[in-house]
Amino acid sequence: MAVALVNGELVEIDITPDVISNRTFVPLRFLNEIFGANVEYDAETHMVSIDGDSAN
Repeated sequence: MAVALVNGELVEIDITPDVISNRTFVPLRFLNEIFGANVEYDAETHMVSIDGDSAN
């Protein structure tokens, strides 16, 4: 498993982030769990919606 540093603490993530063309890609589930955002995927339209105003 990969780890990320979040607020000074190591947190395990199930998929290793990747760097492509100087951009870092991380799993959306990781963002959801760490920042409390609501992440939804619409398989029909292939759209991802991220709402950062969800209640924690």
